[in-house]
Amino acid sequence: SYERWILHTYFWSRCWCFFEKIGLGRNYRETSSGSTFAVEHHITYNKEVVEGDTVECVSRLVGFDEKRLHHYHEMYHLKQGFLAATCEFLSLHVSLTTRRVSPMPIEKLNYLSKVLASHKNLPPVKYIGRVIKTPSISE
Repeated sequence: SYERWILHTYFWSRCWCFFEKIGLGRNYRETSSGSTFAVEHHITYNKEVVEGDTVECVSRLVGFDEKRLHHYHEMYHLKQGFLAATCEFLSLHVSLTTRRVSPMPIEKLNYLSKVLASHKNLPPVKYIGRVIKTPSISE
């Protein structure tokens, strides 16, 4: 639906803002041979927001290793304060030269360590690590 497309687009734009803040955004892509590709994401729709509502996004780094980033984003209705939606991503660091997964530079890993340490102080989240599963008829 149109609303889901808008929400999906919103989270992608917030994701790019997050990557700018952690040093893996546009400048990184344009000045290195590295970038990130989303390999998986999960969106939860918790409560409806409508056109004209003001929302904000809170983003956090959940974990990382030399080639992967696990990040999570929450959309809140600004005036009423409710959690409207969440989006969890697994992104891979990729060499744009080889188009293969590649390790991030050490300075990026060091900075991500600092970001992760600060994000560990944030309140726990409810909608992270969810698995999509349909019960079978025998369950």
